[in-house]
Amino acid sequence: MAHHFAIFEPERDLDDLVTLWQSTVGSQWPLNAERIQLVLNGPEAHHFALREEGRLIAFAATFQSPRGHDKVGHLAALLVAPDKQRQGIGSELHDVAFNYLQQQPGLRAIQLGSIYPRFWCGVPTNLPVAPFFVRKGWQLDEIVYDMVRDLRDFSIPTRIVERMQREGIRFEVATPETIDALRAFEEREFYNWLRAVNYMASVGDYQDLLIAFDGERVVGSLVTSCPQSNPERTDVIWQGLLGEDAGSLGSVGVAVSERGRGIGIALVAYASEILKQRGVRNCYIDWLVLTDFYGKLGYENWRTYQPSWREL
Repeated sequence: MAHHFAIFEPERDLDDLVTLWQSTVGSQWPLNAERIQLVLNGPEAHHFALREEGRLIAFAATFQSPRGHDKVGHLAALLVAPDKQRQGIGSELHDVAFNYLQQQPGLRAIQLGSIYPRFWCGVPTNLPVAPFFVRKGWQLDEIVYDMVRDLRDFSIPTRIVERMQREGIRFEVATPETIDALRAFEEREFYNWLRAVNYMASVGDYQDLLIAFDGERVVGSLVTSCPQSNPERTDVIWQGLLGEDAGSLGSVGVAVSERGRGIGIALVAYASEILKQRGVRNCYIDWLVLTDFYGKLGYENWRTYQPSWREL
């Protein structure tokens, strides 16, 4: 029997979605209503809800967002109440959400997970759901990582300070006067990150953009977040696991022409020190492959995921 999946309406459905979340993934991935709703406010959001006798028993979240010069879709979450699993509801809901995205004009691919905002960048390996998505046609061959470091004992290694002095590199947080130079750098070197920089500037979080300068040239950049960041941002949503004083860093980029000078690891080190000074205890870095790079500064693997994309 085909089910009728209604459009998710926060005013009607959010409290019940929190209950569904807690009964399905909440023990491993605790979230409150506020943080769930912040993620659900993603770009071109279109979410599906299924009720039975008034009870919310299934939910799927979808987004659409720019990716470089293309546009991609995201199947960001799919939940089915434990007592309603293995009855075909999840499979039917998956197909409804996937087909909806597939029919949207201009989409080049669909991601299992989402970019920003996101719950997960792929299938979390600590949930027993990978076989379901494989049966639905997703390839889950890659592993990516989140890493975490307790910053209470962090200090910038002397070797990094000395090398940056020799290289003539200085680090400054962005200001309204330097944001245009950073925008030009991102547009040239890391176009996919330009949207994030523009968003952070629009909400006034200049202090969360760290820039590496060689003279007056921007040669690298990095994004951070901390408890003082704009509360609408979702860089860290797992405070239930990492603490309310958690922060994050990411989008570490060095100009192609400047690589090999140690700027990338120095960006991470200086950002870690800044976050420590802002009161961050656990610093979170997500969606990584090159874990050894961050491991040099004491970051350790925390959670793992299997990402997947379907080209259209």
